[in-house]
Amino acid sequence: MRLQAALLSWSCGPAQIYIQDLRHYAGHRQLEKARAQLEPRELARAAAFRTEALARRWLLGRWLTKAILARELGQELTQIGWQVSASGKPVHPQRSFSISRTGPYLAVITGPPKLLLGIDCEGTNSAHTHLPASSAALAVFHPSDRVVLRQSETGYRDFLRLWTRLEAAVKATGQGLGGAGHYPVNADRLELAPQGAGLPGQLTLATRFLEPELPLVISWALSSPSQPLPQHR
Repeated sequence: MRLQAALLSWSCGPAQIYIQDLRHYAGHRQLEKARAQLEPRELARAAAFRTEALARRWLLGRWLTKAILARELGQELTQIGWQVSASGKPVHPQRSFSISRTGPYLAVITGPPKLLLGIDCEGTNSAHTHLPASSAALAVFHPSDRVVLRQSETGYRDFLRLWTRLEAAVKATGQGLGGAGHYPVNADRLELAPQGAGLPGQLTLATRFLEPELPLVISWALSSPSQPLPQHR
């Protein structure tokens, strides 16, 4: 397929980030091309969504992610496939990557195969100015980040910043949100406790609010597994 230029793209060290608007690919001809190039199991997964709009967004997101990887690897789109870990982390032998979708937008981060990567995007809604009323929404954060949120002067924007960082971190490590409370994500460096084999000692975290160009906030996490694990003290 001919991949349209991303709405936004930028490099972050050895990684590359792409932001796409799925609505640019929602025409009948492109949808049919996507269906023709995806695997039967992928089409079945798309069909399982409760609405046609959700199914279409998932299908296009999968297709565009494969197109990005195919272009970077110099392969045909139909050659691209990956395994999924027990925590849902995609695993490809030649390229590390992570995916996030919100509304009509797709965010993809790619990098060398030994790089651990995670990305998350959320819509920014100017109607929201306060922290979520639900205490459960804050309970997932590390205690130090809860303090940051309680003292925040920007309220909901700080919540979005920390939430997307947390999602990106757990995607990078493949640990899932169940252990998210162990990760303080307000700082740009996250030291990881040596709880899991193969985890790096440190993740780098970053965030960008994309207004006024796009109503989005993007956070990403990256690290190399070659970094030494921190020692117990």
